[in-house]
Amino acid sequence: MARGTFSYPLRIEQDEGVYVLSFRDIPEAIGEASSKDEIRSNALDILEIVLDYYFKANLPIPEASAPENGEQLIELPLSFVAKIILHNTMMKNGVRSVDLARKMDISTSEAARITSPRYKTKIDTMAKAVSAAGGHLQLISA
Repeated sequence: MARGTFSYPLRIEQDEGVYVLSFRDIPEAIGEASSKDEIRSNALDILEIVLDYYFKANLPIPEASAPENGEQLIELPLSFVAKIILHNTMMKNGVRSVDLARKMDISTSEAARITSPRYKTKIDTMAKAVSAAGGHLQLISA
């Protein structure tokens, strides 16, 4: 069972009064913040926007690597992480959205909502979807 982590290391560099934000694990995720107060929220927005592109382009979403010196971790919301786990499980097992709908006995439009990071989905439904795709969703308290 894979125990992936999706708290991504954020690299922050200052350039001409602006904070430049980047993620080693998601190279397309680059942005900026004009103040220290904006760094975390801007970084999360940037990360979610680029990961949404990964979903649409049907690209696998990499797990986060360990942070290096000076990097901060940006933690994705659990609901978003569940969508990533479903996405990666479907890709790994060759399960399409239409296959998921058939396996869960739901409409294709409902399957599209379940697989999209833009829609909220109950955690129990996410667990059923991951299971239907051939995986296992488990929450562990640390």
